[in-house]
Amino acid sequence: MAASVGTAVATVKAVEGAGDLNRAKKLAEAAARGRAAEARVLKEMGLPKNHLKVVGREGEAIPDFITPGAIGEIKDRKVVANTRQLRIERDAARDSGKSHIVITGEKTKVTAGVMRRSEVQRWPDLGPQ
Repeated sequence: MAASVGTAVATVKAVEGAGDLNRAKKLAEAAARGRAAEARVLKEMGLPKNHLKVVGREGEAIPDFITPGAIGEIKDRKVVANTRQLRIERDAARDSGKSHIVITGEKTKVTAGVMRRSEVQRWPDLGPQ
């Protein structure tokens, strides 16, 4: 009896571990897609990838691009919410007299807070297809 309980526990742990591995794999794939989309959009815009931090009331963030007139973020996602990252970037844009741009997909759900406070640009090849 103890052996079958031990086997059952081992099987459950293996299945749970596989779920964690599957989730980790999906997250890694999504991150890779996001980086590729970001690189492609920046190339199409003729902009380099930004590596400089900006500062807002909630801390620091590294936006995807900074131009003389804007600070921007590229989001290849199903949903774009008013995250700490976007709030920091928006504060920095406002404090420097620039606009804050969020580039995302045509079918991406963008929360009301982002829609009201940032300029949202929709691209057909980003987000859910």
